[in-house]
Amino acid sequence: MEREKWFNFFLILIILICFFLLILDKGYINGLITEGTYSSNVSVSKFLSISFSSILSEGILFGDVHFLPATNLNASHNYDGTLNASQYYVLVSHDGNTPIDVCLKANGNLESSEGDVLGLGNETYAYFVNSSNFTNPSLLNETSFTTNYVLAGENLPVGSDNYYRFWLDVPGGQSAGTYNNSIFIKGNEGGLGC
Repeated sequence: MEREKWFNFFLILIILICFFLLILDKGYINGLITEGTYSSNVSVSKFLSISFSSILSEGILFGDVHFLPATNLNASHNYDGTLNASQYYVLVSHDGNTPIDVCLKANGNLESSEGDVLGLGNETYAYFVNSSNFTNPSLLNETSFTTNYVLAGENLPVGSDNYYRFWLDVPGGQSAGTYNNSIFIKGNEGGLGC
């Protein structure tokens, strides 16, 4: 019987110890956690997107020259938009997510199939951001083309348009012929230049 007393005492002691440990546990076993902090991460890449006016796909056409010298010949679509706007433009597309620097260059002089040359310095352009009318882009801001890319629209935000006008001078004595070259337009990440 003495042995049973000790055994019962031992069981009661174990029960008390377990109860005491539950109290010390402060309820964590009972699901009292109400919030946790966890990190979340994503990396969005810069995406550049520009589109060109459909008129640019026709090329930059100066028409026929009948009298020399000819100065500041307008490209065919310099003034034929609404309110005399230029129809030559580059749109920084909403598909992108970063501003754009627009750069222009020519592949070289204008040349005829007979090998005659009209110097590249005679072909000029000007640009204006987000609007075009009779006065903008302005001949007062004309820049001659070069064979290196030149900044022609800086840090343009998504959704903006960069309008262009193009002019050509043909000096007296220029040989008759049809002259051609190629103009290149590209977009870079804004603020990095050409």
